Amino acid sequence: MKRGPYKSYLNPGGSGIMPRSTFYGKLKKYRTDIANTNDQISNQNVYDDDDTNANVPSCHKEILVDDSFSIDSAAETDVSSNNQQTLTTTHSLYNSWLFEDFNEQSFHEEIWFDAENSSLIDDHNMDYNNEASEEVNEVKDENFSYHKPLCNCSTITQGEALMMTLALGAEESLPWKTIIAILSMINTLFQNDVVPASKYKLFEILKLNEDILVYHLYCNDCHHYFGAQKKFSKDKFQCPICGDDDDDDDDDDEQSPDICYFLTFDISLQLKSMLEDEEVQKVLMKNILRKNCNNNSNDLRSMRDGEIYKQLSMENNPFSTEYNFSYTFNTGGCKPSTSRKHSVWPIYIYINDLSPKLNSKHMIMAGLWVNKKEPDMLLFLQPFVNEANKLSEKGIEWKLQQQTITSKFIPICASVDSVARCMILNMKEYDGTYGCTFCEHPTECVDNFQKFSMTMIVPKERTDKSIKNQMVQTAEIQEGNDVMGVLGPSPLMNLDYFNIADGMSPDYIDAVLLGVIKEHTEILLSSLGEDYYVGNPNQLEVLNTRLSSFKHPTCITRSPPTLTDRKMWKATEWRSWLLFYSLICFKGILPQKYFDHLAILVEAIHILLSDKINYDELDMALFVSKSFITIKNGPFLQFCERNLTGCLKNIFEIDGCILIDKGKEYYLNDNEQKLVNRLDKCKSFNRIIYNRKRYTSKSYCPWEKIDDSVILLKNDKIGIINNICYFNSHENEKKIYIFYEEVIRLRKYFYSSKNVTVQSIEECIITKNLQFCEVKMILRPCMLTAVQSKHYVIFVPPGCYGD
Repeated sequence: MKRGPYKSYLNPGGSGIMPRSTFYGKLKKYRTDIANTNDQISNQNVYDDDDTNANVPSCHKEILVDDSFSIDSAAETDVSSNNQQTLTTTHSLYNSWLFEDFNEQSFHEEIWFDAENSSLIDDHNMDYNNEASEEVNEVKDENFSYHKPLCNCSTITQGEALMMTLALGAEESLPWKTIIAILSMINTLFQNDVVPASKYKLFEILKLNEDILVYHLYCNDCHHYFGAQKKFSKDKFQCPICGDDDDDDDDDDEQSPDICYFLTFDISLQLKSMLEDEEVQKVLMKNILRKNCNNNSNDLRSMRDGEIYKQLSMENNPFSTEYNFSYTFNTGGCKPSTSRKHSVWPIYIYINDLSPKLNSKHMIMAGLWVNKKEPDMLLFLQPFVNEANKLSEKGIEWKLQQQTITSKFIPICASVDSVARCMILNMKEYDGTYGCTFCEHPTECVDNFQKFSMTMIVPKERTDKSIKNQMVQTAEIQEGNDVMGVLGPSPLMNLDYFNIADGMSPDYIDAVLLGVIKEHTEILLSSLGEDYYVGNPNQLEVLNTRLSSFKHPTCITRSPPTLTDRKMWKATEWRSWLLFYSLICFKGILPQKYFDHLAILVEAIHILLSDKINYDELDMALFVSKSFITIKNGPFLQFCERNLTGCLKNIFEIDGCILIDKGKEYYLNDNEQKLVNRLDKCKSFNRIIYNRKRYTSKSYCPWEKIDDSVILLKNDKIGIINNICYFNSHENEKKIYIFYEEVIRLRKYFYSSKNVTVQSIEECIITKNLQFCEVKMILRPCMLTAVQSKHYVIFVPPGCYGD
């Protein structure tokens, strides 16, 4: 909707009432002028001897507006010209805003400016550069500069303050209203507009690079596709299928056609920017070197070691060239807030040749659908498929130092949840007949639900060829009918190199954490009357007591909540429950055969979350997973079977290890001297960061449920950190020694049966035997727990670090 003429309130026939935003803009300018004038007078020590009221202390630089000043008077007089208005200077700078002559509501709107409901942001037709925007531009902050200090007494720049606020908002999922409030508070504290304090100003400074955006217009009713545009405009568009035929209805003629759009983003530009990052290049070169040196390795570390990748690495295939890369794409629905009905569906891409750390940092957005309706995947995926085929055929050029390289990008995996997988393959949902996307199981109706019955006949597995043939067959039959659960063609059947059967990876979070283990635990705790029921109040109290006794390292970001609150658990809490807590909590409570059943799943998932496994371990994980399904009670199956804490004020790095705090002067005791054969003075620390994980001495325990002192060493030993010593007596001989109390592994596992041995929980003995090692010997953190009179060490697989 177009805005009216500029300053219409001054035109003949206008209301004569100044708009609120203009009033506050002029009022702010007025205050600044008065403050600047007062500063000059104070600095020059100019006093009027004839006027006793002029003898005002120079520290009082803030001037308050007279009570007679109001919005009504501002409508008749230009506020910025009222510099001669009667002023008083009775309060100091830091209290002056409390006495301004505004009611609570107007003050809230001025300082904590909320642009959520502003038409300036919601109106897609608004041109930020035309004259209609000048009224808002009057408030534009011209003093903002990324490199300008907040004030003369600070080295923090305006840009850094802005970025810290935005980072806080992203980290804590703050709404725009809160972010703008924080920015306004910063301006209030510094008595100047040092950061943009409205959403409009913020978006003006952080303008999106519109070169990477493409708008795809479609009819919201019938999903007729109009085409792509660089600039969004739905003028002159009328849907040829469901357009308005009632030409005599004046009201309908005035309404715009119900045309919506989704976005795609230039993947090539984002990939080029990522590949030319120095950190990314180092990791890529390292992985290319490892790939060339370990072609015959039996280890599985990443997707580059999988069968699909190896097939595409054969001669005359894409990965036979070392600078071609693979990627995984993902899509799924999420709600921006609980109060909105809109559904957001992004398409993400991440490169398989990068480390998990860099993947999270350089995730690429390829498309975005925002609508009250779920996306039409035939419409939404087609532009992505077209762009992906260009990347696999022509590739992109990028600079590696002085060398120009052409790289092609091949899609080999789609990691999506069950709902999205059915949608992007254009197949029946998982609760329908033939609803499995991996096999042709017909399902069986049980209690009005489609379930997968246990049969002696193994269902036929779906293949890339079989699914594509069924898609073609559906196009030849009557609309609305399916072929073995396939409803029709999918754009993914035209995605080059992508296997729509083997390339569809089950989503670990939804399938295992929020699926199998959540359902399994709920059955055990809520199936009243069954022999596996362990949810009565007394049993639940024992389970919660055991659960609350665990201490975990900070790489596990969430402390274990009670089972009473399990409906509120996040996926990472279900992961910790499965791998670390469940067996120990259920020991002696859950009947033996059901305990054995749970142990099978624990061992399988622990193997699969390791950073490196071989084919024998993979076969073992698959075997125990099938065993878990086979002995599941009942003949039917359902379908789904924080950053480092502490205040880092003083840190410095030695040999890749970050020492936290300043340390304290320390002389080794007799036992420590014998171990390292040193007598010189050192510094003792109780916290370090190594390989992005925090480790502490056992004496450092500010949190009741966190323990970072238990370590697994590269020589397979376990220890409890007693002291961390830093020696720097010689510039060329800086050393960090870890003194630890040895934990003896007994090679006796917490649970072992004919079906499974849970090797991730091992019995141990804690000793006072002091040992030492260099920090580079630390492999990863562990957990210790006590069950009755025995101690157990719990090994934390790398797949469990962080959220």
